[in-house]
Amino acid sequence: MMRVMKHFLPLSLLASLCLMPFAGAVELTDLSPTLTRTDADANLTKDYAYRVLSDLTVRRVWNLDDNRKLTIDFDPKKDKLICIVVDYKKPVSSKEGTKAVLDITKAPEAKWNKLSTDKAAKYGVERAKALKVDGGYAFMESNTAGKCIRVSLYPQVPKGSRRHLQDVSTADYGPTAMGNNSQASAGKELMQDEAKRLQTPNKTDLAKNVAESDTMEDDEPVAVTEPTPEPETVKETTSEPKAVVKEDKPSKKKVNTQPQGDRGNDLDALLAKLGLDGLTPMQWGIGGAALILLFTIIGMIRRSAEQKRLKARAEAMARTDVGASLRASVSRPKLRTKR
Repeated sequence: MMRVMKHFLPLSLLASLCLMPFAGAVELTDLSPTLTRTDADANLTKDYAYRVLSDLTVRRVWNLDDNRKLTIDFDPKKDKLICIVVDYKKPVSSKEGTKAVLDITKAPEAKWNKLSTDKAAKYGVERAKALKVDGGYAFMESNTAGKCIRVSLYPQVPKGSRRHLQDVSTADYGPTAMGNNSQASAGKELMQDEAKRLQTPNKTDLAKNVAESDTMEDDEPVAVTEPTPEPETVKETTSEPKAVVKEDKPSKKKVNTQPQGDRGNDLDALLAKLGLDGLTPMQWGIGGAALILLFTIIGMIRRSAEQKRLKARAEAMARTDVGASLRASVSRPKLRTKR
């Protein structure tokens, strides 16, 4: 029994390590129709890109995996959710699209109805089915083969399509364009606020400080003991050479007594090389927890690096907006007044 446990624990740890790259990502079950921008700041991972749209709403985008993109729009004035959209690069079955909606809404089932052409055009959806969710709607869009390409959820009935909204303009149009200047100023404030929120750690970044402290401890010097050289063998010489008689001895071949298909000894040898052959099951459990924590910390560090990249991108966008404002002010003709 102890032999089985000795081999089971290392193998189970290896399996858990294989799953570590997927830890810490946003899951659709983390979302709900009542999600607010403040809730997202506190609970969702900070590996997103953000935009401020022309209607002064905020859009955040996560790449969940190789096939799914998550988009969430918020109304910053009311701190409310506008919509949640999941796009599939490669179309999936209607069953999988339905599961995504149920994961978000927490509803027990979904009964889709075909959406009329005029409403589909109004809401900006194609070949769509609709599902009533409390006071709002969920939509499933399909390709010509009937495969799901997008699902979206609106807590309230949408006023129109949000698919082609552009980024807000932050250019200064001068003193005569008060409306445009007001929107540009509000857009700049929202962009600055979003940048600040992105850089503010939440509970998904708790391991970041732990990683930094561990790195500082690892930088301490470690004493290295050099191996003691073995004494050289001195050969004695005599004046008269002695005859050496070689005796023929029967060769002893090692007989493999290991049962066919049993690779336990191979694993024992590997553990011995790593210096782990003497660990007890309890020590394996403690070591496994430490490894899982280590890989979680690594994931946090990767997200931190991504945040720095997004911050640099935001600063570059801000510099571009300032340059555009200067060019606009230089190229604008001056008005002449009659005397």
